[in-house]
Amino acid sequence: MGCPNRDAFLRQIQRRSSKVQFVSDPAGAHVLIVSVETGDKVATGRLTLQSASELGTPREVLGGSCKEVVSALALIAALAIDPEASTATLAPAPEPEPSPPIVDEQGSAAVGAAVAPPALVAPQAPARTVSPRFSGSPARTPVPRAQRASAAYQFATLVGAQIGSSLWPGPNPVYFASAGAYVEQELRYRDGWAPRVRLGVIHDESFEVHPAAGAARFRRTALTLDLCPVELQISRRLGLHPCAGAEGGVLGAEGIGDASVTHAQSSSRGWWALRQLLRFNLALGNHWFFELEAGLREALRHDTFVFHQPSVEIARVPVLEPFVALGGAYRF
Repeated sequence: MGCPNRDAFLRQIQRRSSKVQFVSDPAGAHVLIVSVETGDKVATGRLTLQSASELGTPREVLGGSCKEVVSALALIAALAIDPEASTATLAPAPEPEPSPPIVDEQGSAAVGAAVAPPALVAPQAPARTVSPRFSGSPARTPVPRAQRASAAYQFATLVGAQIGSSLWPGPNPVYFASAGAYVEQELRYRDGWAPRVRLGVIHDESFEVHPAAGAARFRRTALTLDLCPVELQISRRLGLHPCAGAEGGVLGAEGIGDASVTHAQSSSRGWWALRQLLRFNLALGNHWFFELEAGLREALRHDTFVFHQPSVEIARVPVLEPFVALGGAYRF
């Protein structure tokens, strides 16, 4: 099976984004440097986005055929030019005519794809101007293993922070304010499936609780682990992630004395809970995201906090604890 040429590569980009058109003036353009090597059992492609001021990180794709690699490179290039480009599987297109071999002055044929002249791509606003360069078999530059991408999926890492609130319902409701940070790993497949795993830390501080006598406040610090198996795409920029997870840490209570409670004390307990939530992600560009989440915690321990003299119940850990949070993240 032949290797798609430059025109076939550019057509695949255009099929993924209606904002792409070709121009002839390279001034101020971003350049896509694309190369493909073929072997007996594997094909290797590399793509680098070059701007006027810097050379981007190379992306390397491995595949079983040159056609598969070029298709994956076209997807990566389309998303680099236009973040709203389609990630759906493209319908088969007619095979392009094979490129003629390169013949030297002695008449011998050179093996490999012909080096095509530079072509300029200028997406309509707000996408960026890009000039792809498509070549045959250049000398390879070592690429760190962590930067390698397969033809079927891509890794991404997100780092973010959030603030929120939660509630213990009951006769003496406890309102918490929270702040946290997290790191998240995303595995995005070409067919749109994008599972995510998030590891975070969260700290909660309650407002003062006033039972029949005295007062108290609560604080909680926990590590959280969430798994979001699918992404439901509402629009090109808005996605919904149903998630489930668990958290564990320390829950503390601090008594506040008054005329009726003269010897207030503090107490700490282990905190373990399951959590189910819905998370909305809004893309603000190539890298920044805004998110809103809401869910329920299911505590695995239901301790009751009391004053002993006089005997007054302060609060009890509920079976279900509703919570909401909003925040932002940056994708690397």
